[in-house]
Amino acid sequence: MPSPNISTFREVVPYIYSWTTPDIPKYDGWEKIGYTEQESADKRIAQQGSQLNITKVKRWAYRAAFITEDGGTFRDSDFHAFLKQHGIEREVDAANTPSRTEWHRFAGAPKSSQQYFLEFASKSFITPAGNSQDDYELRPEQKQAVAQALSAFGAPDADEVLWNAKPRFGKTLTTYDLVRKMDARRVLIVTNRPAIANSWFDDYQRFIAHQTTYQFVSESPALAERGPMTREQWRAYSLEHVDNDPRVIEFVSLQDLKGSKYFGGPFDKLKHIADADWDLLVIDEAHEGVDTSKTDVAFNQITRSHTLHLSGTPFKALASGRFSADQIFNWTYEDEQEAKASWSDRSVDNPYEQLPTLNLLTYQLSRMLTERLAEGVALDDDAGNVDYTFDLAEFFATKDNGYFVYEADVVRFLDALATQEKYPFSTPELRTEIRHSFWLLNRVASAKALERLLKKHPVFGEYTVVLAAGDGRPNVGENDGLDEDADDALTVGRSLDKVHTAIATAEAEGGKTITLSVGQLTTGVTVPEWTAVIMLSNLSSPALYMQAAFRSQNPCTFTRGDKMFQKKNAYIFDFAPERTLTIFDAFANNLAAHPPSDAGERRENIRRLLNFFPILGEDTEGRMIELDAAQVLTFPQVFKAREVVRRGFLSNLLFTNVSGIFRAVEHFQDILNQLPVAKENKAKKGDPVKVPLPPPTTDADGNVQVDFGTVINPKIAELGKPIYSDADVPHFDPATTKAAEAAKQIAAVVTEKARETRAKVAAEYGMTAKQIESDEKTTAAQVKTRVERAYVDHQIAMNHIDAERADTATETEFLALDAKLEEARAELDAKVLGIFHSTLDSVTQTVVTREETKKAQSRANKTMDAARDHLRGFARTIPMFLMAYGDRDTTLANFDDYTPDDVFAEISGITEDDFGKLRDGRDVTDETTGEVSRVPGLFDEAVFNQAIQEFLNKKADLSDYFNPALTEDIFAYIPQQKTSLVFTPRPVVELMCDTLEKENPGIFSDPDKTFADLFSTAGLFCMQIVRRLDQGLADVFPDQDERLRHILTRQVFEMSPNKILHDITLEAVSGGVAERRAWLEDSGHFRVGDLARMTIEERERVVDEMLGEN
Repeated sequence: MPSPNISTFREVVPYIYSWTTPDIPKYDGWEKIGYTEQESADKRIAQQGSQLNITKVKRWAYRAAFITEDGGTFRDSDFHAFLKQHGIEREVDAANTPSRTEWHRFAGAPKSSQQYFLEFASKSFITPAGNSQDDYELRPEQKQAVAQALSAFGAPDADEVLWNAKPRFGKTLTTYDLVRKMDARRVLIVTNRPAIANSWFDDYQRFIAHQTTYQFVSESPALAERGPMTREQWRAYSLEHVDNDPRVIEFVSLQDLKGSKYFGGPFDKLKHIADADWDLLVIDEAHEGVDTSKTDVAFNQITRSHTLHLSGTPFKALASGRFSADQIFNWTYEDEQEAKASWSDRSVDNPYEQLPTLNLLTYQLSRMLTERLAEGVALDDDAGNVDYTFDLAEFFATKDNGYFVYEADVVRFLDALATQEKYPFSTPELRTEIRHSFWLLNRVASAKALERLLKKHPVFGEYTVVLAAGDGRPNVGENDGLDEDADDALTVGRSLDKVHTAIATAEAEGGKTITLSVGQLTTGVTVPEWTAVIMLSNLSSPALYMQAAFRSQNPCTFTRGDKMFQKKNAYIFDFAPERTLTIFDAFANNLAAHPPSDAGERRENIRRLLNFFPILGEDTEGRMIELDAAQVLTFPQVFKAREVVRRGFLSNLLFTNVSGIFRAVEHFQDILNQLPVAKENKAKKGDPVKVPLPPPTTDADGNVQVDFGTVINPKIAELGKPIYSDADVPHFDPATTKAAEAAKQIAAVVTEKARETRAKVAAEYGMTAKQIESDEKTTAAQVKTRVERAYVDHQIAMNHIDAERADTATETEFLALDAKLEEARAELDAKVLGIFHSTLDSVTQTVVTREETKKAQSRANKTMDAARDHLRGFARTIPMFLMAYGDRDTTLANFDDYTPDDVFAEISGITEDDFGKLRDGRDVTDETTGEVSRVPGLFDEAVFNQAIQEFLNKKADLSDYFNPALTEDIFAYIPQQKTSLVFTPRPVVELMCDTLEKENPGIFSDPDKTFADLFSTAGLFCMQIVRRLDQGLADVFPDQDERLRHILTRQVFEMSPNKILHDITLEAVSGGVAERRAWLEDSGHFRVGDLARMTIEERERVVDEMLGEN
């Protein structure tokens, strides 16, 4: 199978060029200085002004690279600034946007444009770079963002707006335009990345400074050499120019802000920010927040009328419900790529051209682990079960000792990635294309175990593996199963430094890197060198999934050797296609305020996104094909359905909503207990489904919710809470005791006071000393965090009081501040006491809730597993029914309509009515509220229906049993039904027929010989006999139709013990050909009858009737 077509970079040769025209008199002595990354400057020059049909004379063209030893690249705007420094006039055309064109006047200049360029390219700078001053015209999407914000800010109680805009949107200039439209006087910009100050200052100088009274104020080190106003200069300026409407745009880093004692830090600075009333607070890169508790403290001290959040990946903010649809503006990947593709202004370089295209390749993990994925294993032992490969968290699960549960399979997975042609690391060429990649898992333990295997692997051992994971401390709140949060600034910063260092070293040495993460670095960071994301986690949230996926899409232009390259494609390699394609559907459709429900509209949205975001997936043969919109919608079910069919429908992938049995016990329990249990591929009576009383309350996924009133509270009352008094709380003077020390000692007292109660609770639940220690550490950490927060809030209040005290003029004012000081101290004492009380009071509840939930979950899981065992006992009959009665119109909804009632009950063990109850579920009424709700059925309808079609496909593919190329038959997909009913394996059938032929030479070449299988279970012997007769009688009956008609109506006889086996035999022996089946039925040679229950006389009579003329 060919390797995937992966191409991450393209070589680029950027040029600076100059041309002029003799056809336009006003440009006599002028030259147009431009830039292009097209294959030649001539092509770019030809495009410019093409509609005017003028003569264009190229003066020169050079690569846009410095010719100094240290090298580097530049753009035309850099050269334009150089020309300005030398007094070269640049055209200003008020009728155009932007008004400053690329035309420069060299008539009368002391040097030619070419000489100026060569000086610039050799870095012969005589003065610092200057600043151009331009008007601006917003692009349409930028105008929409401004209009949306103005509208949102005008609504009652709406003081926040979120711009969800990808990089290159132009957020700084768009924000400045909003500031002007709002007529804001005081604007504060806060960012977690101080280096971004340059882009804010650049746009201010270029577009804002020369046409407004705004002053840019900042003391950021990033701007130290660039000369913005200091805060003291602004104070003086604003007082001196009060009649000139002075306005301020102040820029401060979040780190600087949090360092101020007025915002929770230790330093006496930035008090003016806390004292001012700001018209607009701009939080740049709002998704990076970073040390959430301290950030919240800092932002809470800023008084403002409006807040603008800027972010490229604001998924947490969106998910929180904090913003209404009217408060959010989106500029998405699809918007960006559509703008890139539809850019039509040939006079200006496409600003979206450098943005890579995303590509998704999705693989079936199960196919990587078994060579028999395309073969039926219904008759094999349970080793064929690969359900765990449909759950990546389960596949990469670890034991208590830190090693993988399925270690051999994980090794096989890595071997496949590195050696099998269709996978992304299988050749040296592909490894060069994906030199640096980002791998995302669910658990820290999994990442550490994978790191060990990668370092020992013959291929991946050549990579530098960076473990961007901490101690697995889960983030508070929903993180979709990831161990760590993307916004823990301290650990993310350390990890990012490790990644950058590893990549820089690898690039210098010609090496490669792999970064392993369990949540870190999935947002708010830029690693341009990453070209692929390897998705090994169970992320099901479309927002979080795409957030991680976009890590590889950052633009990247770099030099290797003497060549320059630019990233053109970025890749996502995913190993859970049924999950991924569902997410892609949501990404294409569910970002709208009102997602479409019409299937045609959803398909069209997917089709449009596929234009910019192609997906390759595996077909039935494992070949990689580009998926269309219809396949994106259907393949998630197809992958599961194929596995269901492969295992003879003995797969839990066929079931859903199994926890519904607890909401309708009387509806499901008796029916399930009538079904046999399917374990180890044998149908047996098994243990009944026992539902705990009272039935547990669960969510749709089977997660138990324990009742506080009847379970938790009585147990808390029985075990008791820790005994303590207010006097036990340590008392500290916050003026002399650091917050961390106070928090540590208070936490120690809490630990001690809770110890006796913890021991009692632990004895009740059989907890180990290690579990107790872990609980103590968790509680202590929570206490420390809360106490430190209380001390920080107190210190901020004290700092403000101290600042006010310095300005007091009277004793009355001084005494009033003393009173405020006492209030602040009393408030701190009350907060600490509250923390002490609430923590100790919740110790028993926390442990009891967890342990009772574990107990209840264990009981519920046992019941649900038993229910699935019994459901498989029914599911194993589905292939038989389909073989005998199914057609292309068969579905879950009408499945029972296709089967005779008595046959259905005999084979499955339940009636068709009972099956309908399992399938359809029922309405239940809440005894307390009277509210009626629906308990769904227990089958996954989409997977069930697709599995029917996949089985019928397989049946059709294997129906021609005369074809020697077929190595299996349809009975490999039909499991044994009862211990007394055995499908003789094909090798045994062939062996018995070989023996028959050996003992009776020529038996299959005689047109008069007759053969009878009088206790047929599925026609397996009849098929083998017909196949051999078809070969042996080829000379007697050269025409196959004539030959088969003779064989089927004159030579082969069959009797099945029941109707369904008879129907299966007819279908199998006829090969599904209607004409051949008619021959069998009309011959009278194929009948229903149980020889074991007949008398000798009955047997003789039936055999005589069957033989007839024979």
